[in-house]
Amino acid sequence: MKVIIPFLLSFWFSLLAVSLPGQGTTISVMISGYIKTPCGHPLPGVEVLGTQTDAGGYYSVEVESGEEVSVSPYLPDFIIPGLDSSDLLMLRSIIISQSGFFSPYQALAADLNLDQGVSTFDLVLLFKVINGVQPLDSPPHWLFFPESFAFPDPDDPWQGLDSVHTPFIVSQDTIINFIGVGRGDLDCSTALWPGPAGKLRGRAVIDQDNNCQAAAGEAGYAGWTIQLSQDAGGVFYATTGADGFFEAPLPTGDFRATLVPPNALWAACVDSIPFSITENGVSTIDIPYQAVLDCPSLDVDISAIRLRRCTTNTYQVRYCNSGTATAENAYVEVTFDDHLSVVGSSLPWSSATGQTYTFPLGDIPPGAACGSFSIEVYLDCDALLGQAHCVEAHIFPDSLCEPWPGPQLELEGGCTGDSVQFRIQNLGGDMPAERHFIVIEDDLVMFDGQFQLNSGGFYDLGLPANGATLRLQLEPAPGPGG
Repeated sequence: MKVIIPFLLSFWFSLLAVSLPGQGTTISVMISGYIKTPCGHPLPGVEVLGTQTDAGGYYSVEVESGEEVSVSPYLPDFIIPGLDSSDLLMLRSIIISQSGFFSPYQALAADLNLDQGVSTFDLVLLFKVINGVQPLDSPPHWLFFPESFAFPDPDDPWQGLDSVHTPFIVSQDTIINFIGVGRGDLDCSTALWPGPAGKLRGRAVIDQDNNCQAAAGEAGYAGWTIQLSQDAGGVFYATTGADGFFEAPLPTGDFRATLVPPNALWAACVDSIPFSITENGVSTIDIPYQAVLDCPSLDVDISAIRLRRCTTNTYQVRYCNSGTATAENAYVEVTFDDHLSVVGSSLPWSSATGQTYTFPLGDIPPGAACGSFSIEVYLDCDALLGQAHCVEAHIFPDSLCEPWPGPQLELEGGCTGDSVQFRIQNLGGDMPAERHFIVIEDDLVMFDGQFQLNSGGFYDLGLPANGATLRLQLEPAPGPGG
């Protein structure tokens, strides 16, 4: 059973428009109902019209008859702890069997990056969340639907969502039950903790004056992870929002907060910050951090859901700068094999040499700033059924700002006969610890592994070319050379 801790101190109110009548007696009516998961598990602690659901997921609130209300359940946005490999395996099983999702709710749960679809990017993000590498980086983390809501197209549940919470005039006692969907919870096993809880609020900010104090004018970056470790056991996560603010509902007890920077170019002033959570209380902390070295740190990822002969296919390219300095005049080079012809892109290319296309990105600011674009390619009819096609993306500038004493990993891939060959080579210093990698076949995370290389060492991985799109992805680097 997965456990999520909601905050039990009411701080959010649904829209309730009330206009007092000039004369006469005010008549009150009751709005009530249950809020549960698609599998029927109750969701306690959900905010509804200024009240909260109880341990059984039940809520009730009085409003004035004849007034317009909008009932919109809400849970604070924070990382859902407890997501595990069973969610990943379920999604893999659905795709392999091509049976589709069990329900529109499950499809919405699988859309982790909120792009109104399910793709390799969702699987990679789910893998990172499960392994504690990256949190869910976009709110909301919970979606709520009236039980009576009929999806216009159950196979495309993202259509018509703007009409889910429509205001209405209430004139009598009304029962409205809701279904709550947790992002990433494909197997519908997440449960909310109904016990005593409080809340943590804080800021993770750049210590610009280097005094290890969080000043009022200092801000931070969005999308950074805060690990919250309870002394009695249990680990929770919060994600920074705009200007570095974060909040997390937590059970009562003593904790330590640890900033998890994207790489070793950043470092918190202290390893961890102690704090305590009391029932219905709010604790506040600041986490100042500094740049260790002024240097951009770029990474790029390219993938396609599938490739079909004699038609146009789409590759998605996503890039980020998690470094401490702006990456000036950045660009991506993408090289396609001879069976793929580029026919268009959402970002214009500046040059094409043979099968290598250059896409200028301009200046990319620091602090996990990301962007994406798509490339349309035509796969010719001469390609063999089941043939593997190699595509490589490389982002520039790719040189280190100063000599880095740690490891510097380079990843290469290519097609050789009836196999796909990957090589991870360490061009820098010895790796102090193992790193993880995952192999993605089309939309499926097929397996993962570990490697540890000394200076000059390499790790080779050969896979059969079975017609699928294969990708090797490394765990985010602990330093600028990774």
